[in-house]
Amino acid sequence: NLEAKALKASVLIRQKKQPEALSIIDNILKENPNHTDALSLKAMIYMEKGDYAQALALIDAAKKSDPNNIGLDFFNIQLNVKAKNIDAVIANYEKLVASHPENQEFKAKYESTSITKAFIDASGSNHDAKIKVNRIVREIDKCIALLNN
Repeated sequence: NLEAKALKASVLIRQKKQPEALSIIDNILKENPNHTDALSLKAMIYMEKGDYAQALALIDAAKKSDPNNIGLDFFNIQLNVKAKNIDAVIANYEKLVASHPENQEFKAKYESTSITKAFIDASGSNHDAKIKVNRIVREIDKCIALLNN
């Protein structure tokens, strides 16, 4: 049973026995190259090694076989955060907001990530950063005023 093998590999990863886990995962993927859990577990191993590009490729493959798996979206975001690829983080949050417009948490995370990017982009110029902070403060003040009315 592939699910039982994936569970065993998961336990081995938590026990820091990656080579044994990887052997099991590779056997699962020989039987089913699109096995979402096996692809995710293998991505986890690559993430722990710091190979974010390979981990992201595995998550992309898993997403193709299970496009509605929101856990894969969050794993993708986590990997892109570790890889310091904020544009990809923002793009993934945009997709989540588009596919789940009712979810306020996704919107808030998208907005806070976008604000963070604005600060990062402005880090080269202190003056630009101050202008952007002032704009954000004005927008927050407008929101507060609307809530008080």
